[in-house]
Amino acid sequence: MFMARLLTLFSLFLLVSGCDRSSPQYILHEYSARISQVLDQPKVDLPHDAPVVPSLKARQFVLPDIRLSFLQGLDLLKCPVLSQEVGFRNSSLGKQLQPSQQLDYEKKLINALGQCITSLSKEGNAAATVQTLEKILSKKRQLLPEIRWNALFAGPELVKQLQGNGLPLPMQGDNGYQGTVEALNYLMGYLPDRTVQPPYQREQLETYLQHLHASRYSGQLITAAVMLTNTFNHVSDLLEAEKDICAHGRVTARARRLQNVFNLFYVAQLQPYLVKTVREGNDWRLAFQGVMKVLPEPPSEAMRIYMQNILGEGEGSLWHALNQSILRHSLAWQGVFKQCALLPDVNK
Repeated sequence: MFMARLLTLFSLFLLVSGCDRSSPQYILHEYSARISQVLDQPKVDLPHDAPVVPSLKARQFVLPDIRLSFLQGLDLLKCPVLSQEVGFRNSSLGKQLQPSQQLDYEKKLINALGQCITSLSKEGNAAATVQTLEKILSKKRQLLPEIRWNALFAGPELVKQLQGNGLPLPMQGDNGYQGTVEALNYLMGYLPDRTVQPPYQREQLETYLQHLHASRYSGQLITAAVMLTNTFNHVSDLLEAEKDICAHGRVTARARRLQNVFNLFYVAQLQPYLVKTVREGNDWRLAFQGVMKVLPEPPSEAMRIYMQNILGEGEGSLWHALNQSILRHSLAWQGVFKQCALLPDVNK
């Protein structure tokens, strides 16, 4: 009995959510469905699959395991900060650092190594220790770019947001845009910075990462761009296939019905949503591209292609596809209205 009631409630939930007339899913579906109905074409359920985030293996750098336990055998009594960092890394807690925590630790360790080298270099009997520390410092600095990358893409925070929840951006309300852009701008400054002084501290980093983890903005933005692209292309297919909507330039009942669908669904609802998606998408990409500039090249071809798809502007990117679909959609409607001598002010 309980299971039956649960299934009934779940079905009602699906029914109500599926009939949300203010959702972009409903409006996009109805837009293409109404055009199909007017043109006597079968309704089509369009695919709206967003680019899939590559697996962990494809998106992370495999780093060499540089153990620092042997440093404990060196005379580091005069370098208590370095000794403390080494001891922490070799503890059970230090061996379970998350990627973002690993970056914070490496920055502290690099600073501690530099300070210790400077201090010991002033002594005449520590040349061998200084030489060992300089080699370790050099290796740590070489690996720092890859550690930065892993802090962002090997951890769960940004990846969760990129994966989204299968839904597009909502039509209205707070969608996580402002917080996401602020977090990306902070990362742009934090990642290349080697100090552990304000404003680039671990506590503030974790705050921004938690925001990214709690939000699904990036995935929803990507899904919105894909859904708009597929819908506009499908509507363009339907309109371009009709050559005699208005025979001899006479306005027909079918032309009027098409015009009503255009005004009711595209002009009144989809066009503002499109403008919002494009505007926010430009800001999001600008911030994200700034982060990518301070990181090394992706660790795999799959990751390179994925990042080019979601951030690029050239052919092969989802934003190029959206821009092309907007242009095609506008031209298709202009063709219909010109044929029917209706010609409104058609905006993209």
